[in-house]
Amino acid sequence: MENLLFIIVEHGMCFHVYGGNVMAKCPNCGTNVSKPRKKWKMAGRPDSKGKRTQLEIGIFDCPKCKKPFRAVLSKKKI
Repeated sequence: MENLLFIIVEHGMCFHVYGGNVMAKCPNCGTNVSKPRKKWKMAGRPDSKGKRTQLEIGIFDCPKCKKPFRAVLSKKKI
């Protein structure tokens, strides 16, 4: 699971914020999707200072190409 999250963060599965709504961009067709089907938080491994990065991740369903994809919604140090 950590490798998949690293790939998501590394390859910049991007999202946009419009008026408080998170818009994730489908990596297959480029369509903006506004509502995640599911979202959750998880913490990564500690860095050299002992702080962890908390990620909020969402699963989105693209209405155009009908494929699900993941996107990082937020990151913060905890």
